[in-house]
Amino acid sequence: MLLLWALPSIGSAADVVLVPADVIDVQRVDDLPVGAMSLAMGWRFRSGHSEAWAARDFNDSSWVALSPMDTELTEGTRDRINWAGEGWFRLRLRVDPDVPKTDVGLFYRHYGALAIYLDGLLIHTSGQVASHQHEEEVYFVHSSRQMFELPLTPGTEHVLAVRFSNHYTLGMFDPPEHAGFRAALVDAPAWRQLAPRFLYSQVWHQSLFVVPFGFGILHLLLFLYHRQRLGHLYYALFALSVAGLIYTPLHVAFVHTPWEVSLLRLGFKWSLVAAPLTGLLFLYTEFHGRTSILFKGACVLGGILVALALVVPVDVIYYFTLLMLLDVMRLVFGLRRDIPGARVVRVGWFLFAAGCLLQVLIELDLVELPVSTDDAFGFFPYIYGTLILVVSMSVYLARAVAITNKELAAQLEQVRDLSARAADHEREVQSAKLPTLTHLMAGIVHEMNSPIGAIRSARDTLSRAIDKLRDHLPQGPALQAIDSSTTALESATDRLHTIVGGFRSFSHLDEAEWQIARVEEGLDSALVIMESELGAVVIAREYGGTPAIWCAPARLNQVFLHLITNALTAIEEAGTIALRTWTEEEVLCISISDSGQGIAAEDLDGLFDVSFRRSDRVKMGLGLVADSHTISEHGGQMQVRSEVGVGTEVVVQLPLRLHQ
Repeated sequence: MLLLWALPSIGSAADVVLVPADVIDVQRVDDLPVGAMSLAMGWRFRSGHSEAWAARDFNDSSWVALSPMDTELTEGTRDRINWAGEGWFRLRLRVDPDVPKTDVGLFYRHYGALAIYLDGLLIHTSGQVASHQHEEEVYFVHSSRQMFELPLTPGTEHVLAVRFSNHYTLGMFDPPEHAGFRAALVDAPAWRQLAPRFLYSQVWHQSLFVVPFGFGILHLLLFLYHRQRLGHLYYALFALSVAGLIYTPLHVAFVHTPWEVSLLRLGFKWSLVAAPLTGLLFLYTEFHGRTSILFKGACVLGGILVALALVVPVDVIYYFTLLMLLDVMRLVFGLRRDIPGARVVRVGWFLFAAGCLLQVLIELDLVELPVSTDDAFGFFPYIYGTLILVVSMSVYLARAVAITNKELAAQLEQVRDLSARAADHEREVQSAKLPTLTHLMAGIVHEMNSPIGAIRSARDTLSRAIDKLRDHLPQGPALQAIDSSTTALESATDRLHTIVGGFRSFSHLDEAEWQIARVEEGLDSALVIMESELGAVVIAREYGGTPAIWCAPARLNQVFLHLITNALTAIEEAGTIALRTWTEEEVLCISISDSGQGIAAEDLDGLFDVSFRRSDRVKMGLGLVADSHTISEHGGQMQVRSEVGVGTEVVVQLPLRLHQ
């Protein structure tokens, strides 16, 4: 941005200002790569308003002669000239005969409204000048791109008159330090060529805000998906704050109304307070674990500044930011070298703090830097420091996330290995149990067969004896009691025989482990064992007459028993368990479904996980993991379909020709 305050003037206070022939040829200002002459001296002022004061031949000798820079209307100047919100400024220009007639332009900046007259003719306006605030239309023109050609006649004397008002500006909570205007003569053609560069410079620097803004949104989303890592949240707040620091001051060049300027100034102040505080909070969280008492006090002070931002001068907030940056540097240089990623953060914060410190010193007029003619419109070191910091902090967080993901991947691999070992161990245990249980059941069945056979033989003998004695005994209650006891004894012995047969069929006693068997028989034997647990549950069989297959029937029967047990568990009181078998091409399918409570969709993927324990349906050993491995050893697969409130179906698919 052009530093109009540094432009030199020709002439003295209240004298005619000489416009030399080389006014547009000599570059008198280092930070402006065009010929220019400041109009900061020689002005006269009078409060009030009269159209006659614009005339060329009006006698203004009784007006107040202003000192250099008084047209800026600083607070001291306003008190000295009794500024009441409106007044006229007049300047006499004597143009050298050799000045080019059409190459001189007038550019300006101002806070308020003005009307510019040349020799009594209105040639330019900005805003609506008025004697009352409610009639005034204020423009805030901050940039030096406001320029129009000034029709000066070589060899003559001109009067430049400016009617200016700023009732609204001075009524603001935080009025600008310079509430007036500044003007200068420039090389108009050169300035028109320079204007696109000015626009490009402003747009370029302002567009850089998207970098921290984008990083801030990204890390805010990362925090929303992983809220345990508060560093992402504090970094996001910091990045969004520095995005405001870049956007708000540079966007002022593109707005003119007071409410837009006030809103941007307010946003800038808030960002100026929030950036160092959120940055410190990030450092405390990531590297120290807890905040200090001094930081908590700074947060209270920052909250007060934010609440009073409308009335607090921006210089006060600059000093607050400067103190916070010093604390930032204290923390950054105190980071231990053995902390992973500390070097990246240290370099980023150092460059950011250096850029901000330099920017604050420039704003406080404590440092003046020469600006290259390639960038004549402003130097913003804090922007480039901010970009470096945003990238460095994001690199640190990305590195931390990568390390965490790597550790999680290693732990997941370890869990998978342990799960596989647990599943193998479960299968080994089951395999070891099966022979033992088989021998135990064989012994029990063998021992039960003899007394059951004796009971059945005694029952038959008793029945024949009673039949022979029936013709010789009178009918009566005693004979009826004997008949009832005989019937009950017959039913009980038949039931015992069925159970023993079911146990024999279920465990395939005294048979080879792998053999040709029918799965329907295995389903029926499992139901025989579970018959006492069924209660009000109805069993619906729909067998498709499937062929016998090569399998380990005892192990398959254990799978069927487990699935029927889970289905029975899912039914709270009354319900239905359906058993279906059918063939599809070369696959035998077994379906065990229930009308129970169902399984939530998010739990389905965990049914075959060794660590799954959420569902009430799975209560045996390692859940369905062991069953799934048993089916896999048979060359088949297991699928589960479920809907909450409707029921669950488990489909087991086995190859018909596994032995081939």
